[in-house]
Amino acid sequence: MNILQICHKPPYPDTDGGTMASYSILRGLRELGHNVSVFALTTPKHPKKEVGDPILNNIDIHYAHVNTQVRPLKALRGLFEKHSYHISRFYKEEAAAKLKLFLEKNTFDLIIFESLFTAVYLPLVRTKTNAPCIYREHNIESALWKQREQKAPLPASLVLKNFNKKLNRFEFDIVNEFDGIACISKSDAQTLASKGLTKPVKYIPFSYTNRAAATENHAPPNPDKIGFIGALNWEPNIEGLSVFIREVWPMVHKKHPKLKFHIAGRGKNTKLEKLSSNSITFEGEVASAPQFMRSCTVLVVPLYESSGVRVKLIEASALAVPVITTPAGIKGLEMPADGIAVCESAREFAYQISKMIENPHYAQKRGEKAKKYIAEYLYPAQTAQQLIEFVKGL
Repeated sequence: MNILQICHKPPYPDTDGGTMASYSILRGLRELGHNVSVFALTTPKHPKKEVGDPILNNIDIHYAHVNTQVRPLKALRGLFEKHSYHISRFYKEEAAAKLKLFLEKNTFDLIIFESLFTAVYLPLVRTKTNAPCIYREHNIESALWKQREQKAPLPASLVLKNFNKKLNRFEFDIVNEFDGIACISKSDAQTLASKGLTKPVKYIPFSYTNRAAATENHAPPNPDKIGFIGALNWEPNIEGLSVFIREVWPMVHKKHPKLKFHIAGRGKNTKLEKLSSNSITFEGEVASAPQFMRSCTVLVVPLYESSGVRVKLIEASALAVPVITTPAGIKGLEMPADGIAVCESAREFAYQISKMIENPHYAQKRGEKAKKYIAEYLYPAQTAQQLIEFVKGL
């Protein structure tokens, strides 16, 4: 098949969850022998970078820049306009013109829209092709913003309520304009199906493989190091880390005074960095996420609100790094119960960390169990084949 993938950020480097979700399906489709072209938006937060990946070096990639930075006057006007300000930031006439020209010069058998932020270009695409249009849902965006709205103080909560009402309307209207919806989260697929949608919805999980990381030599993990990796400018991560540092870490550090907590990830957050101490280190964006993960004896994913799936959890598990998370962190994923430790409370979280520190064999068994599951069920070619079969059945 000749396939066009429309991404809301470049699919390389695959250093965050959204990029990795786009890259993994692209890789799987290529492994199946399909011809894939990419039209990717670039933004101030996600600029175009030099491609150093053998798969992407052999495909046709076109970029269009959109300035998604929040502008106070436009945001103020957004309070009184009918459309969603969240979504409108990703639409630019120049980008639409480039996409239109690309569609006029090429013929495709399938169009894949990655995330809600590309859906704003669906009406244009419909005018230029009769190919099936599939929406790959990464997160239910309005659900994430609803969680923020409920926690925000007045008057910010009223502003978020206004914006979220429009985002919700766009999100649940636009999905019915696609030919099918492929969700990377099982729980999100169930949520969308329960909304009375008229179009087919299917759970097609996120897949992961890093052949280089699987074969490269690496030092054993530091027994006195536990870690976290994720975007530090993403509100759920900020909240989760704040709770972990305030409520879990004091119990852990009291019992294991030599233990150090290392936090890695893109973005600077002064609120979090104020919580730094002799036992907590902020490393910033690391050169290699797999290398960082493997240096940790345990990786924590303290998440308390979510939609979609936590890609870093899957990445760590694929490397056999023991992971401890929360019900929100594991939400939407099918993982073996004895592979990922899921904790309901701060005390339980601290207990699991101590157990893994004190019993390396217990931690290793969990990590290997999770790795085996991902290797068997969550590899790119398999999930890409599920997508192709879904499209053929429409």
